[in-house]
Amino acid sequence: MSGAGSYGDPEADAVSAEADRLKLQATRLWHRERAVLERLGLEREQRILEVGCGTGALLGRVIKDFRPRKLVGVDLADASVRRAGVLAQVARADGAALPFADGSFDVVLFRFVLRHAPDAARLVAEGRRVLATGGRIIAVDADDGSLLLDPPPRGFVELSDALERSARRRGGDPFVGRKLRRLLLDAGLGDARADVLAVSTADVGAPAFVDVFLAPNARPIDPELMPADAAQAAWAEVRAWTGRPDAFACATGFFASGQK
Repeated sequence: MSGAGSYGDPEADAVSAEADRLKLQATRLWHRERAVLERLGLEREQRILEVGCGTGALLGRVIKDFRPRKLVGVDLADASVRRAGVLAQVARADGAALPFADGSFDVVLFRFVLRHAPDAARLVAEGRRVLATGGRIIAVDADDGSLLLDPPPRGFVELSDALERSARRRGGDPFVGRKLRRLLLDAGLGDARADVLAVSTADVGAPAFVDVFLAPNARPIDPELMPADAAQAAWAEVRAWTGRPDAFACATGFFASGQK
């Protein structure tokens, strides 16, 4: 993507922690996500580009289940590129200025990337450029408006507000999930499809839900919006909440695809 956006530190220990989180996400939910991706146009033996591939959690799954004719990932973080590079061809590149010729791919994937992008429309337009005629962009993202925890942990309202405001300061959009289909239509793509995938603590358990959907280690908070000690205390309350027998949470993954 163009710049780190609302994402956390993309280097060193942060990359290792994020790799673990994304691996957990893929392991717990892949069988359900795969079915939605197939409905939206992901098929075997395609030429596939993943923009913002991170450490390669999705690349490995795509190789195994879809046997792509060509698979390429791009990311801005050197450490992520090195890790993902053992799985597929991966380049350090800005999603808003892809180093590929027009019409190079059958599918361009944006998975949990657009929410962090200062200019999501620009990334989608660049993805459209490298699509072959008849190819599809497939976008997957979250929407913080669909995130619910019950009973709410102490300080969670204030924590959520600080996370949202910090993300917006960095150019991100925590509510991009609901906008994905419109972004694709605005980019001139046709046959626009949309789907959703609801996930709850009943599916993955409360501790994994927090790690995957709240991502405490990957979402920075500006200290003037919430002091560091207050943020740490709020995250501690969230962690403690996962041990409650009545803890329940749910979130929705939003999916959209459009054809060139």
